[in-house]
Amino acid sequence: MRMYDYNFEIRFEHNILNEGANPYKTFTSVIKIYGTYDNLGNVKECWLQVEMYADKQFYMWGMDRWFESSFSAKLLSFSDIEKLKNLLMESIRLPTNSSQLETEIEIDEGNYYGELYHWPLSSEPKEIREKINSIRIIASPKEFIFIPISNQNQPIYLGEVAHPTIFYSTIDKEINQDRKNYSKLLEFFQKALQYFEIIKYSTEMDINLSQFKYLDKFEYGSEILKHLLDCAKCMEYGILHPALNSFVHAIEWTLITGLKAKGKDIIKEEIEKNRRYHLSELVEESHRLGMISDKMYDRLKNFNQIQRRWSAHHKTGELIEKDIRDTTELFMGLIKEIKPNLENRTE
Repeated sequence: MRMYDYNFEIRFEHNILNEGANPYKTFTSVIKIYGTYDNLGNVKECWLQVEMYADKQFYMWGMDRWFESSFSAKLLSFSDIEKLKNLLMESIRLPTNSSQLETEIEIDEGNYYGELYHWPLSSEPKEIREKINSIRIIASPKEFIFIPISNQNQPIYLGEVAHPTIFYSTIDKEINQDRKNYSKLLEFFQKALQYFEIIKYSTEMDINLSQFKYLDKFEYGSEILKHLLDCAKCMEYGILHPALNSFVHAIEWTLITGLKAKGKDIIKEEIEKNRRYHLSELVEESHRLGMISDKMYDRLKNFNQIQRRWSAHHKTGELIEKDIRDTTELFMGLIKEIKPNLENRTE
């Protein structure tokens, strides 16, 4: 059975300022979620890796590496990522910075590594390497802390230095960047979970949805993935007409995403002009700007007429299954034509 890799990574920075409003401590944190899945949509491995290192100002010497602290853990299930997301969402409702929520995640295997370079300045560097059997998570309105738990069921401490932590602020308006860190972390968990759903439901369609994950990096591209996933979920339960409608929306958002890459923001125009572009108008505009070929233009015009008949007559059964297969082929061709426009998008 063929195996596929997935990998998500995000980086955060947090500065503590001195009286001159210059950083005298800089924390950098990195979260990685990675693993493998098979061609049946089963996630075989899910690893969580969290690293944090810090640079600190030492007298006149400038910034120097203070410590490094990291762990990697093989989770029992990718559903543990949802536990992290839910804990983060619940923490924003806490009344004060000192309030906190806590949970512990059991793991299949894991390792911790920590190195303390200066504490105090006259001491020798300290290094810790240990096996871990769980991760304790503490969430508050100001930080999200990962505490590795050793095989002796004890938290692993590296001197008085913090555990791997994501700093943010949802109560105090301290640093704008840190306020954004909360949203960045939540979006990171949400995108990873969406990808797991894409892996799971790809088997319901004739295409591997994970191949379109790259669309996330383009404005409006995530809407394409959202509607493809809705289509796959509907097909799993045999709800074919809504599945087809979701596929139509995916095609519309593909055109919208391509047009944005060409410098035409359809969504902005809809808001400003208080109007909605229909599929036929998106097709015309895409052809006018040279985003789609004459052949694709004709296929999409014909598809639009067929789609309007679907909506009018609510066809069901085997005929719609064929229609979905035809729509899948059309979508794949459209993506192929629009991809060069995305790669050479107008900023």
